[in-house]
Amino acid sequence: MDTRGFVLTRWLRGDQGFNGRNPGPMRHVPREAIWSWIEPDPEARAAYIVSMAPKNFTPETWKGSLVREILVRFGESDKVQSATHANFFTGGWAGPASLHFTDEIAQLEQLKAAETDPNALRWIDTALASLTRSREEAEIQEEARGF
Repeated sequence: MDTRGFVLTRWLRGDQGFNGRNPGPMRHVPREAIWSWIEPDPEARAAYIVSMAPKNFTPETWKGSLVREILVRFGESDKVQSATHANFFTGGWAGPASLHFTDEIAQLEQLKAAETDPNALRWIDTALASLTRSREEAEIQEEARGF
């Protein structure tokens, strides 16, 4: 992917900025058009689409999110799992990292409690393990710096 492709995918997805939600136009693309485009090459195309899907990882948006639907349909693919991971972890925050990771863990635990799909659960479990490791590392670093 070149610079234009990267910028285009970020625009389609929209981004969560420090000033609140900024959803992109990808949310307006009909799901049937997405599935039709993915079907000829699901291994590559599903991962590509999930990378530009809106970051709807909150308990309020998860059930109807494009990310979840891609995981349900194509989440057996390691590429899709990895692209979902990259989508989720792309972004920033202000304040102590340990608090950010704690909030993210709580949010994913809420998703997990209501989730029934094995592909979505696989991704949630992987993300929770990663967040837990990141939180532990952040706590050690913050303690060493006197926070």
